[in-house]
Formats: sequence, structure tokens, C-alpha cells
Amino acid sequence: MKTHAIKRIFLAGSLALALYSAACGGGNGTFTPTPTPTPTPQGSYSLASLNGTYAFSMSGTDNTQGLSISRIGSFHADGQGNITMAIEDVNDGGSFSTFNFTAAPASNYTMSSNGRGVLTLSHPDVVNPSVANNFTFSIALDSTSSGLMIETDGSSTMSGNFRLQTISSTFATAYAFDVSGVDLGNSTSVSFIGQFTTNGASGVTGGEMDVNDGASPTGAIALQPGTITLDATNFSNFGRGTMTLNTTLNSQLLNLSYVFYVVDGSHLVLVENDTVAATSGSAIAQTAVPTTVAAFPGSFVFAVGGAAISQGVFGGLARVGRFTSDANGNITNLSLDEDFSGGVNAFPKGGGFSNVTLTIDAAGTGRGTLNFTDVTRNQPFQYVFYMASATQGFIQDDSANVVADGSITAQSGTFTAASIAGSYAINWSGVNLANGFEEDFVGVIPVSSAGSNNISGGVLDFTELGDGKIFTGVAVNGLLTLQGDGTLGGAQGNALQLTTSTTPSTTFNFRAYVVNANTIILVGVDSTRVVIGTAVRQQ
Repeated sequence: MKTHAIKRIFLAGSLALALYSAACGGGNGTFTPTPTPTPTPQGSYSLASLNGTYAFSMSGTDNTQGLSISRIGSFHADGQGNITMAIEDVNDGGSFSTFNFTAAPASNYTMSSNGRGVLTLSHPDVVNPSVANNFTFSIALDSTSSGLMIETDGSSTMSGNFRLQTISSTFATAYAFDVSGVDLGNSTSVSFIGQFTTNGASGVTGGEMDVNDGASPTGAIALQPGTITLDATNFSNFGRGTMTLNTTLNSQLLNLSYVFYVVDGSHLVLVENDTVAATSGSAIAQTAVPTTVAAFPGSFVFAVGGAAISQGVFGGLARVGRFTSDANGNITNLSLDEDFSGGVNAFPKGGGFSNVTLTIDAAGTGRGTLNFTDVTRNQPFQYVFYMASATQGFIQDDSANVVADGSITAQSGTFTAASIAGSYAINWSGVNLANGFEEDFVGVIPVSSAGSNNISGGVLDFTELGDGKIFTGVAVNGLLTLQGDGTLGGAQGNALQLTTSTTPSTTFNFRAYVVNANTIILVGVDSTRVVIGTAVRQQ
């Protein structure tokens, strides 16, 4: 399966699954709006709200060759608008670089009271050091500890997040992980998902992973011992280090090398720096993972993004679904919304699902499987997941002709218009099917408990470099509709509609899966785009 701008976005915020991941997305046709005045910011954020050391992770498409690009790094914000130091590692289609950024005033940030701001990072040009390369990012805080971001300087179209760091050199004994991107040898989409174990300090001791390379899933394969090395120069300031994950695939030794940044004692962000693949993602420490279906009851939302091929058509794929499992492994209330290359579907169709199975690995790896078939279309869905705990993990879509991955998270709480009301940082990203270009959106939307027009005074920043578009401060209004208890999908699911206050205006339609009172996962249901995203309540 050839890669066409397959990408990952990291859905961040006040989640138990702090570095939520998914892939691929889109816009709603090309538009060149005449902006209306930006609404007056409302809120209590300020420059002081961004204060400390933050790890960031982004991925998308570069603007020079259309290659998949990922960047991870760390920046120090002083609470007064200055970036005092910063570093990043970039994998641009297999070309790997590390950059140290210049301190303020060259690197700086702004912040409005509604949590929207601009982060600028500057470093000397590699060829001509007397010239500064400036990188600009629109950011939206969901708290003083984390936020969402897109790149708005014109060099790349990227989405991602950042989170306050607590740097520790002690590693957990086991991590669930998920990275995806491009196989550099075959130019195919690839997803690595699994578990690795450590000795707590300097080595990977083993584990297992599932590989889906070009829609050819391997099933579980063993990981061999590898290394963990702290960067002697940059670990204390930024939490930077390197690690290797080694395995044997098709009788060939596969050595995967990653740069990582420690977010805290339980989370790492990763970008690959070898010649095997250009992938990026995250790892979460495992605690009390389920070992039987009896230890896995509850309701769960799962979200994947990536790419697929059907009847000769290759395109972006976004799927978000949910299910309820009992202590015997029985699955009820299973539903799924899908957008494949603009073809929007809701499952189950009229015939329901058959062959529904759930398994949990008794060995304690956190690995499980979820399989079901839509009877009407005779379409099987196959998933493998690795849990970091009983309530959060990563999931890979191994259905036929699919490469996609993302997250699985337990639903919690009672969802009503009153409980969902609040101000949210929002981000979605993907592919505009009208022209094939990537688009990224970030902003803030206030949601009231009203029955209609309950989103007013929202603000979005938007970029689509293929058409040379960068817009900031676009006013947006809309409606979030809850049906029933807000837990289901498909025809019984929740809907989000956002309309830009521009001339001409553009409307974006989503199915909204509520994870908890603070987090909503979004999948687009417009035929002119493929999109996946998140809305995170501001704290």
C-alpha cells in the first residue's frame, strides 16, 4: 500500500491517556474566506499560564516535497512570553536532523485570555548561519500543563500537542507503545504497536509487537533486548535520549532506533532515526493491565486513522467506535463511524454484527483483540490492542487492506448537556479531497447547555499549504447535539457542526464520541474530507 500523506496527530489534554494518538484526516473543500472580526477572547489564561518545560510532538506533511514529516522536542517557557531554551528532532521523509533553538527574544510566545497563542521557535539556518529560520505554531491551551498546536509558518502542515514535563531518569518496567508512518524501503504505510519491558535504567529487556506494513499484519512477534541511552548533553534540560527496539521479521533482523523525550515518569514521545522507517508516536507505562476478559469490563471508545485501499481506490481512513464488554467477554452496544476517502458509513447496517469476539492475553502483555463482522455488507473488522492499564491503550486496525492505528479509552461519567458545557481546545487534521492537500485546524470553542446554537464565539486557526493558505483568528459558531446518554455512535450518536463566520462560510460536520466529561473524539462525516480530531475541556 503506497503512502499518500499518511500522518499522525496526537490528541492531547486532560486525558488519563495523556498522549492520545490517531492518524490521517481532512478539510471540507477549498475555501478562501473573507474573515470577520475575531471574537473578544474570554477566559483567565495569560503569559503566566505557559511556565515550565514542555515536551511537544507533531506530524504532518512538508511543503517542499510533500513528504511525511515528524518533529518532537522540548521548550522552556518562562511565564513572561520568552522561550529560554528549546530543542527538536525532525524526521523529514527519512532525513533526520537535530536543532537547538535560539533563546528569546528570537524564540517567544504570546497568549490570549481564551488560551489561544502563538509559539515562535528560531534557529540559525544550516547553510547560512547568519540567517534565522523561524518556525511559528498556533497553540490552544487546555490547561497550564498541556495544549494543542499546528504549524503556521508555511514550511510544513503539521498538528500535534505539548505537555508539561517532569523529567526522570528512572523508567517504568513496561510500556505500551504505538508509532506509525512510512516504511522507507517499500514506501508503504506502516504501524508498530506493542509492549516493551525495561530494566528501569539502561536497557530494553524484551516485549512484543504487532507490525502492519502495507496492510500485511504480522500478528504478535517477540522483541529482543535493546538499549536505552540518556543524552549526556541534553537529558537534564530536556529529557532527551535514544533507545532501540529489536526484533526478527520475515527471518530478517529489524533494528529500530528512536529518539525519545521523557514527558514524565509514565510517558515518552518517540521519533524514529534510522533508515528502516520514518515513524513517530508515544509510549505509556503499563500498570495493572488486564490478563482476562473478566478484568476488562466497561464501555470503551476506540479511534484509528490511516489509509486503506478498496476496489482500486487508495485514500485516507478514519474510524471511531465504541463498545461495552462484560466480565465474560460479551460485547454489546457496538457501533462505528467511518470515513474512507469521503465515503461516510455508520455500522452496524440493518443486519447487525456477527462473529463478535474479544480476547485478552493471559501473559500480562496488555495485548488483546477485537473482531466483528457487519452482516449486511459481510465486512469484517479486525483490531489488536495493547493496554497501558485497564482503561487506556493503543489499537491497530488490521482489517483487510487497511493500515491505521490510534487509541482505546474507557468511557466514564454521565453525559448531559449540562455536564458537557464548557470551553474546549479543539484540533482536527486531515486531507482535503478536492485537491489532496493536508489541512490542520486548532482553536477554542465555548459550548453552552442550550438546546440550539450552543457554540458561539469560537475561534480557529487554519492552514493548508498546498493552496498557500494560512488563516488565523477565524470566528466559528455551531451546535453540539447529544442523543440519549451520549455514549453511542452511528444514528444514535452525537453530532458536532461548526460553521465559520466568513464570506463564504464553510460548515464542518462531525460525529462526536464522548469519552468523559473532559474529552470528545471527533470523526468527520463530510464527503469532501477525511478527518479525525479531539476537543478537550479547558481547565
